[in-house]
Amino acid sequence: MGAQKRLFACITVLCGGLCSAFALPEIQPVLTNAVLSGNQFQFTLQGETNVSYILESSSDLRTWTPSVTNSESQTTRTIIVPAASSQTFWRVRPIPSPLFEYAIVAQGTVNLGGAGRIDSFNSTNELESTGGQYDPAKATDRAIVATTSRTPTAISVGNMSIYGSVGTGPGATVIVSSNGKVGSTAFNLNPANGGRIEPGHFRDDFRAVLPNPTLPTNFGPVSFVGAGTYPPIGGTNYKYAILTDGDYRMSSISIGSGEKMIINAKARLLVMGSTTVHSTGYVLLAPDASIEWYALGRVDIQGQGFINQGGYAINFSIISLTSQPVSYGGQAKLIGTFYAPLSAVTLSGTTDAIGAVVCTNFTLTGTMGLHFDESLKSAGPFY
Repeated sequence: MGAQKRLFACITVLCGGLCSAFALPEIQPVLTNAVLSGNQFQFTLQGETNVSYILESSSDLRTWTPSVTNSESQTTRTIIVPAASSQTFWRVRPIPSPLFEYAIVAQGTVNLGGAGRIDSFNSTNELESTGGQYDPAKATDRAIVATTSRTPTAISVGNMSIYGSVGTGPGATVIVSSNGKVGSTAFNLNPANGGRIEPGHFRDDFRAVLPNPTLPTNFGPVSFVGAGTYPPIGGTNYKYAILTDGDYRMSSISIGSGEKMIINAKARLLVMGSTTVHSTGYVLLAPDASIEWYALGRVDIQGQGFINQGGYAINFSIISLTSQPVSYGGQAKLIGTFYAPLSAVTLSGTTDAIGAVVCTNFTLTGTMGLHFDESLKSAGPFY
């Protein structure tokens, strides 16, 4: 090929997110038949049907640059890239899947003890939302509640109405109480279907890869946030405040009676200890702000809860880095996501949740429902 156009092809297989649970890639991609023609290299990619791949190049095997994305459906594909002017290494990998492809994904049990509904909508589609917000009149029936567990009674639907489908690992079962339903909108609206799952809305071959969460590699430099009395903002005093874009660290968070926290920036936060909100306390996320909340300790948000003024789940994410439990029972509607594959997650109360959950065991109680925002399918991974 000549000294100036030497080619090295190597294979790296990475799954940086929640891999498609109903079509988990099992075939490792392989690059073969490298051919130099003029100023182009041609490869043969042997992969898996309906899986998208990205071809990356490097001159030192440390820094990789995306070159070509391939979304063809067949297993064998031809990829053509411009020839490099010097020694170049190439690798191919599946494109990372989003973290939140489904309403609820667990590795253990899913216990729905409430009486609300789990459905879907799309905040980026006016036909399926109103002003980007959940509208029950425009809600869809594409919510999926699933677990990788293979144990009996892995999912208990209770008296909830799931507008969509349920999935378990092989051999697991789903229990539906007399008033519970799983299926399409038409199926759920028919009272005669209480205690039933609509045919075609249950699968027992659900598989998922739930990567352990970590801090982003580019986290920092870090600013420390401590408890104090910050200057009034809009006439309100706050115990904690994050007002500038960046990465932050806190030893712990405790918000009680009359205490408040404001986040008015695009920030990432690492909480080393516990997060507790109770009594009349609350956390306020300003309309144009966003937060990735990385927790090393227990998360217990009660009181007035977490007020997401912007109204979009993509702007508020709690990422549990350990096996400490995560719970939300605040008075404010929960608008956000939980990525906690090592933790048990509990939602309770009378306010609905908008977003998605990934966890070990999941429990929902009270009259609250959960509305999956399908726009989250384009979000993540955090690492």
